[in-house]
Amino acid sequence: MNNPNVKTIEGFENIKEYYYSINNTLDKKEEVLVFGARSGNPNFQDAIDFFINYIHDRSEKEIKTKILYNLDVKALGKTYESIPLVQVRYMPMGLVTKVGVNIYRDIIDMLDWSDPANPKVIVIEDKHIADSYREYFNMLWSATVAITELEKKGNFYLPEILFENFVNHSDEKEKVESKILDILSIKKPSNLLNIGSGFDNLSKSKNFPDSIGKITLVEKNTSYVQSYTETKTEVIHADFEFWNSEEKYDAILASHVLYYFKDKKLAIEKVLSHLNEGGVALFVVHEPSKDYKKIKDFVFGFYGKKYTFTYDKLVSAVNEIGCKFDESKVDCSITAKSSEELYKALRLWFEMDLNSYYEHEKEIIPLLQENKVEYTNIVFVLHK
Repeated sequence: MNNPNVKTIEGFENIKEYYYSINNTLDKKEEVLVFGARSGNPNFQDAIDFFINYIHDRSEKEIKTKILYNLDVKALGKTYESIPLVQVRYMPMGLVTKVGVNIYRDIIDMLDWSDPANPKVIVIEDKHIADSYREYFNMLWSATVAITELEKKGNFYLPEILFENFVNHSDEKEKVESKILDILSIKKPSNLLNIGSGFDNLSKSKNFPDSIGKITLVEKNTSYVQSYTETKTEVIHADFEFWNSEEKYDAILASHVLYYFKDKKLAIEKVLSHLNEGGVALFVVHEPSKDYKKIKDFVFGFYGKKYTFTYDKLVSAVNEIGCKFDESKVDCSITAKSSEELYKALRLWFEMDLNSYYEHEKEIIPLLQENKVEYTNIVFVLHK
């Protein structure tokens, strides 16, 4: 078995020479597949100009190109859509790559612009590897068709990716879950309604109250529902805001879901309507303090806006309703090996406005130099 032929090309001038050699090597009607494209360094005008001219040159030689662009640089991607023999699609929101990949003949190459002063391309010549990457590309290319249809119906992203990446870097889930179980153990409810699947495995905990004989989970995300394996729970695929049921519960958990409801006060009233007398509703929200507030205010400050925190909306609505409540604070932190990794983990805090978060990456990352952010969750307990 032959070993792959691997070489590294460094420096922008050498990279330009290499890429033009691809156009001069391929024959008419051959094809180059590209994914994770960012026009090199999207903040470097010379690179942007080069790649536009380079793709025009390929088109003039009647070589086909398919490009899967990162959505955060869609404005650049649009530049290529009118070039003959070039097809452009976009990766779903939430998937952002830092390395662009070209696939042609038996070769793949990976452009790494992490060091703007000395970008490099790693070139691998191996038929098996190239064919495997071609399969990866075709899967992504096909998936974007369904994603595009979803985007037409509203903003679309992959919440699973954002959520899992966040959880893998944070101690929040363990700490907040422990606080929730403490409260439930004192209240001893006989049943529990869980709105959203952020804490869908509570019943697996050794501290889960024996008093709870039934759990109902209402979740609108299809992929979460399909992947759910907890057999002790009745899973209902529905949007809580539009879900209708006559059943009442001793305890209701709504962890970080109030953020998504358009009418917060109406959603809280609906939760209370499903509570038995003497029951409790637990809302988990971020406290507008520490690094959470600093980062949120910083990003929205670019647009001259003041961010209205879900916690403040919750307190205002509950006071207006006239319901008694308690608060329990849970201090949490998110850590990463680098500021870039931490920046990626924090996308979940901006999932409803990811474009703004991506647009200001270079301004946000310097805030994360300690590779750690500290914040506080509030377990907000309403009593009926």
